[in-house]
Amino acid sequence: MLSTATAHPPHRGSYRELPAWQRAMDLMAACYALTRRLPERDGLAARLQRASLAVVASIAEGTGRRTRDQRIHQLAAARTSLLEVEALLCAAERLGCADAVELRALAAHVDETRRRLLSLARAMGGGVRAD
Repeated sequence: MLSTATAHPPHRGSYRELPAWQRAMDLMAACYALTRRLPERDGLAARLQRASLAVVASIAEGTGRRTRDQRIHQLAAARTSLLEVEALLCAAERLGCADAVELRALAAHVDETRRRLLSLARAMGGGVRAD
């Protein structure tokens, strides 16, 4: 059965050229740097790694989807993972696992990634929410 979603050609360039993906990579690298210093026993480090990597992967996967609706769905998945990263960083702060300066820098990465993701979704004609 054919999808009723509007078909659009996939992103013409490489996902690596997308500012949203590039910023998500920066965020993922910063999260991995933080996790090297987190205790492994509570699972926070592994979960933060998975969530930050999911943002990157979802953006990349979205560029390969056939329809606009499928691409927007992947960007929504990236947004959801970004919210998870944000929540996990709040948990790290509450648990005293990182200093305030580092956490503020990571929060800035999250905010910038969110803006770039929203911009990409709008360019694709989608309605991914900013919050």
